[in-house]
Amino acid sequence: MKRFREGEGMKKYKALFGLKKSGEKMNTQKKWKKTASLFFFFGLLILIVATEGWSHAGSLKSIQVAQKRVDHAWEVYHTAALSGTLASPEIQMRIEKDLHLARTRLVEARDAKEAKQKQMLREKLDEIESITERVIMDSQEQKR
Repeated sequence: MKRFREGEGMKKYKALFGLKKSGEKMNTQKKWKKTASLFFFFGLLILIVATEGWSHAGSLKSIQVAQKRVDHAWEVYHTAALSGTLASPEIQMRIEKDLHLARTRLVEARDAKEAKQKQMLREKLDEIESITERVIMDSQEQKR
């Protein structure tokens, strides 16, 4: 019977699972070291992947909160405009400009999240927050 020559793949397989060239088992201490190092490697890999996923989820939640703020500011403005309680036409124009700016910043925030630019994302979300606060305050200002 002809014996086949071991290839590199078979050597790696035997080394990974603790087999010597002759087919004998590796001693227990070496086997546990290999097992522990494999568990450590895969545990580290899972931790990295999970952490990246959580930061992505946090960014997504922040963008969703910003979206709700912009929608709320639009609702407050729309209610004030329909009821005729906006202070002046100039304020109405400024509010509309700010609302469109907030929508633009929301798109830019989504782009920053996709590009994984955390600093830019934080800046855009902060800007959206200040714009929506200003819009709500201006919308609630009564006629004199």
